[in-house]
Amino acid sequence: MAIKKWATPTVLLVLLIMVVAAVAGCGGTATTTTAGGETTTTAASGGETTTTEAPAAGGTFTIAIQPQYKSFDPARAGEIDGMMVNFATYDTLVRAENGQIKPWVAESWTTEADNKTYIFKLRDDVTFNSGAKLTAEDVVFSVLRLKNVKGSPSFHTDPIESIEAVDDTTLKIVLKEVDAGFLARICMPTFAITEAKVVKEHGGTDAEDADQTDQAQAWLDTNSAGSGPYTLTEYVNKQQAVLTANKNYWGPDKPVFDKIVLKQIDDVNTQKLLLQKGEVDFAINLTAEQAKELKADANVALHFSPTLDFFHIVQNRSIEGPASKPEVWQAVRFALDYEGIRELCGEGTKTPYSVIPEGMLGAEPVNTAKQDVEKAKQIMADAGLADGFTVDLEYPALTISGIEFALIAQKVQQDLAAIGITVDLKGQEIGLFLDRMRSAKMPVAISMWGPDYPDPQSQMAFLPGGPPAKNYGGWQAGADPELEALGAEQAKELDVTKRVALLKQIQDILVERGPYVVWAQPTRYYGSIPSVSGVKPDPVFMLDLNALRK
Repeated sequence: MAIKKWATPTVLLVLLIMVVAAVAGCGGTATTTTAGGETTTTAASGGETTTTEAPAAGGTFTIAIQPQYKSFDPARAGEIDGMMVNFATYDTLVRAENGQIKPWVAESWTTEADNKTYIFKLRDDVTFNSGAKLTAEDVVFSVLRLKNVKGSPSFHTDPIESIEAVDDTTLKIVLKEVDAGFLARICMPTFAITEAKVVKEHGGTDAEDADQTDQAQAWLDTNSAGSGPYTLTEYVNKQQAVLTANKNYWGPDKPVFDKIVLKQIDDVNTQKLLLQKGEVDFAINLTAEQAKELKADANVALHFSPTLDFFHIVQNRSIEGPASKPEVWQAVRFALDYEGIRELCGEGTKTPYSVIPEGMLGAEPVNTAKQDVEKAKQIMADAGLADGFTVDLEYPALTISGIEFALIAQKVQQDLAAIGITVDLKGQEIGLFLDRMRSAKMPVAISMWGPDYPDPQSQMAFLPGGPPAKNYGGWQAGADPELEALGAEQAKELDVTKRVALLKQIQDILVERGPYVVWAQPTRYYGSIPSVSGVKPDPVFMLDLNALRK
């Protein structure tokens, strides 16, 4: 058995401070420890470098996964494992490495004095999997389509005032305001560059009415139109997704495997069993308890990765009833047994202060939230709810980052019973859960959030009017003008010290009057057969599939 541990939050924080100071992006370091205990490499972006020995090419790499993905269309994919697939099948203008923004499709860029105008010079040798050359027009099409489709990730284009292809290899982007996290933002697979011609041939459009007229999703859910090392060639719902090596790949790290198969295995115990038998090469969704059990298994290597994910319980303030009262959420905050929750979630779990997790710029000290049942009861009494009430608690029937939602839901049910809140548990298939949550139909829900990019601007989505705020919490724009003004101010602040001070004010207000209670930031557990190397976890897209070796 080999145990491999990855980037510490402290290192991620140091790198992120470097990033903001340079108006740049994300990164992290890692240490790989073999079964013999030897340290072999350190790496960027929270994972292992590619300085491993060159393996034999070909064959299939099989991954067992309990997927969240609803789409592989970059304009619509918002789930972490959907972005994992898209990171392997598409490219972006820039990437993150060693705590700095790295040229990728864009070989260089300049920023004008206003700090709002970016000029990107593109490589002239990038080809799509079709063999066609990538141009600035493809970037413009992809960004406008992302904006106009109005899918769940479309809000990431909000800072952009205009985008223009000056010529085939020159791109101009003008922002509405200075955005300290812009370059980090466009590292994310949401800004994948699609081949405009191919997407249009399959019904795609970047027109302003794309939310009504775009018809490309069905094709993009089973195919890809990118320039990445792999191409999506098959997706069968509830069975598997298949990525095939892109023989036209332009980049430095050519695809190693003929195919990568993401096999849907919803039962985590089955994932564990298949891994132990060697019938899969990698298991994504191991629980903390399973990781403990597998430490003694010589047929399994374990990989532990701190995350920027956090789990939280959210009230919907747009649904009338006692559960929507702000005072109730203060009672819930004091009712939860945070130590007990951390124990259930496994080794390395922390309780973030608010929506900025440890390891991200502006994070406050962890594990400061304390249970105080008597105080919670008093808050309930002062709100006229001493006799309590009954409410549905909805959650996805999933295990993510080692955390089984059902187990935590039972713990929350137990904790809230102590202050008179009777919780009816409503576990749901992930597709139904996401549909209900995004349409603001849940009175109370347990959910997980992973940052779309590792800059605190990503977390400002939790302020009134942001997608999770309005869709999950019924917290519309204008609900808290003071908080919203602070959010806008920090986004433009390039001085790190001043920005951190603003972020503290934001978090203090969220704790005082926001509709969220954050209760866990976990460690992610992966398992593999012992011969697997090149495991590069990432806080945004989970795993770099092209780095995997066996």
